Amino acid sequence: GLEVLRRLRALDPAARVIILTASDQVEQAVDALRAGAIHYIRKPFRSADLRAAVEEALAPRAGDPRRAEPAVDDALAPVSRSPAMRAAYDLVERVAAKSVNVLIQGPTGSGKEQVARMLHDKSGRAGPLVAVSCPAIPSTLAESVLFGHEKGAFTGAAARQVGKLAQADGGTIFLDEVADLSPEIQVKLLRALQEREIEPVGAARPVKIDVRLIAASSRDLRAAVEAGRFREDLFYRLADVSIALPPLKSRLEDLPELARVFAREYAAHHGEPERDLAPELLARLAAYDWPGNVRELRSFIRRLMIMAPQGGPVPVDAALDQYLRDAAKTDRPAPAPAAGAATSLVEQEVEMIKRALAENDQNVTRAAKVLQIGRATLYRKMKLYGLAS
Repeated sequence: GLEVLRRLRALDPAARVIILTASDQVEQAVDALRAGAIHYIRKPFRSADLRAAVEEALAPRAGDPRRAEPAVDDALAPVSRSPAMRAAYDLVERVAAKSVNVLIQGPTGSGKEQVARMLHDKSGRAGPLVAVSCPAIPSTLAESVLFGHEKGAFTGAAARQVGKLAQADGGTIFLDEVADLSPEIQVKLLRALQEREIEPVGAARPVKIDVRLIAASSRDLRAAVEAGRFREDLFYRLADVSIALPPLKSRLEDLPELARVFAREYAAHHGEPERDLAPELLARLAAYDWPGNVRELRSFIRRLMIMAPQGGPVPVDAALDQYLRDAAKTDRPAPAPAAGAATSLVEQEVEMIKRALAENDQNVTRAAKVLQIGRATLYRKMKLYGLAS
């Protein structure tokens, strides 16, 4: 794996490589990161960690000639009709240039990183925006990745590594899914924010930094504090200002313009002429509640633009129409039980799910296959019935 990594980087220095390995040797992890891997994920891994690593790899980078398609930015702010999004955008305008930490909370795919980029772009800070996906950092390397290490600090540390916080000096660090940080790293992060300095592993003295921190979480961070999973003092340090982003299903009035923006974005990126979206297509999109939020809509529009026939407004394609109808059936939460027989059916479903999970060592993927439903559908039912951890 390390040899493949080196050859890939030799062929294309801009390549973004993620290492997946069964090895738990810290030395190999350090070697991989030093050789240019952007992440080192140990098996068995959580799909959420891999997804976060891939999304970070696909994120736009300044100066990259092969940049990913542009992120949703503040061009969308003037067109949003949703009161909740208007409030969020107004808050961005008010706090962007102020030296305060910001906590962005909202469901996965609701645009938290885009809001973080808006905050940084409007901040006037000369330094870079450094984005870090907390779930994608191996626990054994978290301290080194965030705070850096000196040469010889531990076995395999053959060279000095500058941590993410130091890389963001003079700018902004964005910690996505901050609730995934371990208690030990939470303590070090709290001290870094309080003292405005970091202690790289093996360093003789602390290093002063000037960093504005923006954190994001798809979980209720206050609830995590109350449950003892997140430090209360760190929570208050992160949340000088808190910005809440609603799910897309709560702001469907914005969907037509979002869809048009994504269609224009796709056309510009691929050098194609801009095309309007047919009214019947927009009506069908609004009939779906988009559990994947803005990210799912954007992905859907890309697929739509690829498959749609050329010329004229983009119509409702039969295959995509079927996708929407099937997704609407399977992805929406089951209605609450009324009484009598309906209650017993729900109880039967709960028992079936419990049994499938128990018989498959709580593995959601295998349990979903046994139940003959999609993994996402099973997970939503688990959350609905209080079975998800």
